Amino acid sequence: MAIDIKDYSPSSFVSELMNSRIQIAEAFSSVRAYVHSSKKDIQNEWFENLVNELLKAFEQDPEKFGFVFELAVFANARLAGTAVFKKNLERFLTLSRNITLKAGNCEYFFAKGMVNYILGDYKKAEKSFQLYAKNYPRPPLFHRTGGPMYRNPYGPKVCGQGHFPGCLEIVKYSKSKTTNVVLVSCDSGYLAAYGKDFFDLIKKLDPLSCIHFHVINPVKDILKKIRFLNNDDIGLSFERVDISQIKTYSSVSRYLIAVKIMDLYDKDVIISDIDLSFKISPKDVVNLVDGDFGLYINEHKGRCFPWTYVLAGLGVYKKNLNSISFLENISSFINGVFDDEENCWMLDQMALEYALRRNENMPFSDLRKLGCPLSQFSDRPQRRKLAKNFLTKFGED
Repeated sequence: MAIDIKDYSPSSFVSELMNSRIQIAEAFSSVRAYVHSSKKDIQNEWFENLVNELLKAFEQDPEKFGFVFELAVFANARLAGTAVFKKNLERFLTLSRNITLKAGNCEYFFAKGMVNYILGDYKKAEKSFQLYAKNYPRPPLFHRTGGPMYRNPYGPKVCGQGHFPGCLEIVKYSKSKTTNVVLVSCDSGYLAAYGKDFFDLIKKLDPLSCIHFHVINPVKDILKKIRFLNNDDIGLSFERVDISQIKTYSSVSRYLIAVKIMDLYDKDVIISDIDLSFKISPKDVVNLVDGDFGLYINEHKGRCFPWTYVLAGLGVYKKNLNSISFLENISSFINGVFDDEENCWMLDQMALEYALRRNENMPFSDLRKLGCPLSQFSDRPQRRKLAKNFLTKFGED
């Protein structure tokens, strides 16, 4: 049974962890539930005390408790935007300067990299992340803090070419007069569960928008099974790939084909999650953007981690050279990092952060600061069941 940190005081939580009555994985999972979500069951004061208790334990035996330093850095993200958060960052830096650990203390180096990342010192962050990776024969892609491992995002080795997209087929594209193209990628199950409602919502807000569905490994006779796809205002493409991590790839593939879709329609492209519930028309979203492209930049604790810095669920890419270059950087990152043996959730958000750091001088607009509303369909659990039932009934190609 999963533990919940609200059942402990900060001191008892750390004591149980130090005495192995709480496992390391359990500790990270329970803290992650509050850091990576908006849960407010616990006040900031609890996390302030937790960080203090963790640092006390770390200072008692740094060599043994490198993971405690990592957990303290992670927990501090809950305090982002407060004076205590900034004060703790200085404490972390002081400790990292004064304590020299063996090269094999991977957790410590990961945490040190995160501190420098938050402070914006990306060169120092990269050195620490490389030391972290160096000490694993095969570094875990999905880190226990809830995000993918960094994988040297500022170096040339991360770039990859030629793997994806796979066998791409443009089934049809809208030839009617369109203002822009809303691009989503998904498997057949999610298309059946969300597609028609997503399409109807967009067309209600902007009758001239085109919605292009990019479907990974579509089921047989999908146009007969999901009939709304025959609408003239819908664009459709299929991609067939022989990989294990279909769910992950179905999410990131939209970024791999975005430039091709932009060229096909000769229009601005809005990349969206299929479960995004638009509150304003796609045309109005595009009109908010006065830069070359528009990104949804996170705030507070979301800015503490590269995998949550830029949200992948909504982005505006105007048809210009900077947008194309930016999208190509995203594609390059995904090709270089995608791992078919591991779940790569949030890979698209890592790729967006990489592309933004690589192109920091490109003019872009922050959709969050511009007041662009961002919300999802409220009945997602039920729709996930519909998606699963559809694939169970009709199979995956």
